[in-house]
Amino acid sequence: MLGLFRAQRREHLQPVRLCHLHDAECKCKLGHGGNGEVKLYQCKEEGKGKSCCDQYFVVKILRYPHYTWMSSEEKDKICKRTLLNEYSIGMMMNHRNIVRTLDVDLKANSLIFEFFKSIELTEVLHNAFINKFPTRPMMKYFKQLTEAVKYMHSLGVAHLDIKPQNILVDMETGLLKLIDFGSAIVFKVDGLDTSNCDIVRGTPSYLPPEVLGKDSCMLDKVDVWSCGVVLYNIVYNQMPWKAADRGDYRFFHCQIYLNRKELSPSVFPDISEKGFDEISSGIVHDLFIGMLQSNPLSRSSIEHVSQMLMTLEEEIGRRDDPLAFFRQSGEMRRPIRN
Repeated sequence: MLGLFRAQRREHLQPVRLCHLHDAECKCKLGHGGNGEVKLYQCKEEGKGKSCCDQYFVVKILRYPHYTWMSSEEKDKICKRTLLNEYSIGMMMNHRNIVRTLDVDLKANSLIFEFFKSIELTEVLHNAFINKFPTRPMMKYFKQLTEAVKYMHSLGVAHLDIKPQNILVDMETGLLKLIDFGSAIVFKVDGLDTSNCDIVRGTPSYLPPEVLGKDSCMLDKVDVWSCGVVLYNIVYNQMPWKAADRGDYRFFHCQIYLNRKELSPSVFPDISEKGFDEISSGIVHDLFIGMLQSNPLSRSSIEHVSQMLMTLEEEIGRRDDPLAFFRQSGEMRRPIRN
């Protein structure tokens, strides 16, 4: 309800009332998960004296089919509460790197978003890896991600499920957008921190140790940790560890180094072969050290990360085009995805 309260106080965007969607045609299913599915619709309503608008919309439908122990009424209440939270937070957002929320349909337990022709960052990184493209230009995607997160934090909102599957890239323009605010929480209202780790529901492999260990946490620093793991995905095209838990040897091994402000050579090997020179390698090195600190008080803020990325951009040059390699190789994949 905090998200709804805060959204009502902000007037960044007004809802786009899509009352004509009942005449829309479902074009395809874009994806599905344990709690529902996402579909692409095209408007086919014909206005007075006008042909149908043919506009595309993305519709996220919540169902909770696996909650078999609940009655349909209980599941419906959860759906509506979740939808209202995601809708109210989504309506606060007005940023080029965040997908726009358009409307909510509580009768159909659905959320409606702008259509963004794109592929997941996961696929972009996989294509870059198998074609042996340099990693350095991919840092432009990471910079866009941090700009989206910095904007969210300025509104007092934490995403809490940042991962490549929730990051979309337009393969024609290089524009990146962050999606899926189903786990997002308003952690600050009128300057007062309302952080509560007990309600964090993100993806375990991208969550910091204080969340997995159910310790006290700072929700904005949870996002910073997740971004640090995404940075590792971008640089190395794999996960640094299975989970940020002391039972995970790679994580425990890395933290011994990170506590000394160093990186484990076995987990963070040299990146000079990925297009980074000595100075830019040093900046990426410092980004990892700052973002992956186990103590959230010692972890970098997203503002500090953004400043470091500006320095990196000045160092590697603004002319790096992450799409140039895809164009040259003919590996431009453009599946419709959201």
